[in-house]
Formats: sequence, structure tokens, C-alpha cells
Amino acid sequence: MKLSELIKNLSSYKVYNFKNINIKGISCNSLKIKSGFIFVAIKGERYDGFKFIPEAISRGAKVIISEILPKERVLPDVTYIHTKNIRQAYSRICAEFYQNPSKDMKVVGVTGTNGKTTITYLLEKILKKEKRDSLLMGTINY
Repeated sequence: MKLSELIKNLSSYKVYNFKNINIKGISCNSLKIKSGFIFVAIKGERYDGFKFIPEAISRGAKVIISEILPKERVLPDVTYIHTKNIRQAYSRICAEFYQNPSKDMKVVGVTGTNGKTTITYLLEKILKKEKRDSLLMGTINY
């Protein structure tokens, strides 16, 4: 999929060295980057993805998305996308890359401290009893 298609639904971003290349994959893990991939530099609890940009580029990343602008000059063969909301950008680009898989289904998320597994199992049983298709995904099973 072309980069222009992937970024069409982003908001509040600026692109440097735009090249409308064919994107082969997306990851926020620099170890999973291959040639033609987008690397999304997300700051997490323990690691700052921004620090892994050089590694991602060395592994073949052609596009970098980050909330931080690089101090050095951007490499001429790498497209750099600066955004104010990296997590929103990542979710929108992934949705586009994978052809918006949830657009044709109802998605329910259950959050909270206690009872998530119980609620999801109850919902699954109710839906099956009503002969409705359902999929349960969680940390225990899917």
C-alpha cells in the first residue's frame, strides 16, 4: 500500500522528505523492522522508541513516525512524519494498512479492575445462544 493512502486520515502532522513508496509493514518494535517498513517511535513506560530510530533505519525502515523532531538533519532516503499524537497516528495507519478490519463488525471492549473475563465469557455465551457469530479475545485465550 502506498504511503499517501496510509496517512490520508492522520490529523495534525508534518511530513519531511515525502516519498510515496509502497509500504510493506508497520511496527513500533525496531527489531521487527524490515526493508520498506514504517517505524513508529512510541515512548513507553520503560523504553523511548525515539532512541531506536537509528536501529530501525539500519534494518530498512523507510518511514519514521514520531512526536519528536530529530536534532540532526533528516536522512534524504527516509520519510519522516512528525505528529502530535503518536498513538492515534499508529492506530489509524494500522487500520488503513490492514483494510479497516473492524468496520464490518461490532467491537466491544471491556475494561476495569475486576470481572473482565467473567463479563466476556457471559457475553460470548449469550451471543452463541442467540446464534450470533462472536469472537472472544483476551489475555487468557482467543
